[in-house]
Amino acid sequence: MSKLKKTLLIASAAFLAILVIAFALLVFAVQNPEYRNVKKERVPGKDLSQVEMSWNMHAGIDDLVFGLASSQAQRFFRDGVESASIEEHLRNIQFYLPEIDEPGLQEFTVNTLDGPMQTGVLALKWIGPDSPTFIYNHGASQIPFDALIRGIVQSGPYDPQANILVVKAPFHTTSRGELAEGSSTVSRFLAVLATVCRVDESLVQAMRKSGSPFIVVAGLSMGGYTTNLHRMHFNTADLYLPVVAGTKFADAFLHGSPAHPAALEKAETLKRTLDFSARWNDEPANVIPLLARYDRITRIQVQGPAYKGTVVEVWDTGHITTATSVQALNEFLFKHFEEASE
Repeated sequence: MSKLKKTLLIASAAFLAILVIAFALLVFAVQNPEYRNVKKERVPGKDLSQVEMSWNMHAGIDDLVFGLASSQAQRFFRDGVESASIEEHLRNIQFYLPEIDEPGLQEFTVNTLDGPMQTGVLALKWIGPDSPTFIYNHGASQIPFDALIRGIVQSGPYDPQANILVVKAPFHTTSRGELAEGSSTVSRFLAVLATVCRVDESLVQAMRKSGSPFIVVAGLSMGGYTTNLHRMHFNTADLYLPVVAGTKFADAFLHGSPAHPAALEKAETLKRTLDFSARWNDEPANVIPLLARYDRITRIQVQGPAYKGTVVEVWDTGHITTATSVQALNEFLFKHFEEASE
């Protein structure tokens, strides 16, 4: 057998092995367990600093998915990491919230420190102005932006009799790469977070005024970080449910899904602008966080302690396998919602 044939056979075998592993990871990823079948525990955040990150299928799926998206992630902050504080961004958001009184998407323009951005609110479910309200913030680069929450609402045992309002973050219209392209600087990314946070607050105030008796703000991944931002800066909702998110957003760009190489050279600046843990100075009873033990993006040993004494629900899953567990998320989100609103 010629040397070329041997090389081709070896390469073919290696490629086939990679395909088999990738297929096995994919099959594992799309498992959709019920809440009762998810291995979990509840632990004060301050006790999670020593959690060991062992590699398993959950972690492997995160590595595979975010590894394939690494070229996209490296577009983040390519033009600079300097920014005004998140507080300054929040103060400079200006917009008019359209009236929400029926199902459907309403898009509008928000003026930010970094110029105008397009956002929107989808009334995924509308019961009435005096009904309980569930506000949801989606994750980064989720296209369509409402796909996951639709799956969660349609799965599992809970069908909440509530208004379900989904905030559409800027740069979530055309493709998964749109957010990275739009977030050329940390300042522009903070403008995105501030936009979502301020729209959350406007929705809370509008629904309170219309007679909604109970309001929840929830979110997954990037949406979980903006959920925590709203709690830290406004704390006007009755309950907060951040999923696979914390308060130290810089860690995701430094380790789990690295940003542009030039940005990584300025890690301390990233931490100064994207870590919000200094404002988490209490142990609120109206926050129930969910973290994943094998999450390679929202690392539990980093994000957990930032919650201090707040009790965290810890699933034995990864970032991706948490998001694909829509039946379990249905029960986590809407069981807490119903119990707290009674």
